[in-house]
Amino acid sequence: MDKTKKRVATKSAKPIVISFKPKPKKISKHRRIGNGLGYLMWEYFGEDTQLVWHDGVSGTEYRRGMVRLLEGTRASVLANLKGRTDRHHLSEVLDQVDYGIKDLKTAQTDDEIHEAVLTVFIRISSLLLGQRANHWREGKVTLNKREWRLDDYRSLQFNQSDEQKTRLIHELMTNNAERYGLPGLRKAWDEHAQYIKEHGRTEFLDWFRSAYPLKYLELFDR
Repeated sequence: MDKTKKRVATKSAKPIVISFKPKPKKISKHRRIGNGLGYLMWEYFGEDTQLVWHDGVSGTEYRRGMVRLLEGTRASVLANLKGRTDRHHLSEVLDQVDYGIKDLKTAQTDDEIHEAVLTVFIRISSLLLGQRANHWREGKVTLNKREWRLDDYRSLQFNQSDEQKTRLIHELMTNNAERYGLPGLRKAWDEHAQYIKEHGRTEFLDWFRSAYPLKYLELFDR
């Protein structure tokens, strides 16, 4: 073959394209568990679960743990929301939990597990504040709080009985006294006992309102 024919042959030859398709990521065989998630599982399911997760778990066990986390959330929704809101609101929250559980059970990769958990908990958070965010027709959404009111159908409000307030004060005096400028619980019990001796039987909350009126307002005034 002369040079001309060789050039023509070279010029007309089709390039060979070799493509390597990345292998799809699968669920990890082993997952290290950080302190945040480890403590979350402890809070939800007790010390035995935390001990199991302390040194990490298999990818399959991790997925089962996320499903269990959503199942615990479902039980919590039924225990705390049922009878306290309209039926449609309750159904919306439970539907999101069930969608999340379904997505987790069919997840094939770590990313799909993460996406399922992230999506369901953000949507549940919005629903518990009132409704899902609805910016479908907005061109640009800012962080102005007026754009984030979720009260078209219902408004969130917490009510506390005197018993709940008393338990909260005890908890704060035990674990967050310095943060809120409160006396420690032992000192408070001593002060309350002395007040009873001087004024007769008085409930702890009534005494606290009398002895620390400004702190009471800081904690409970709305």
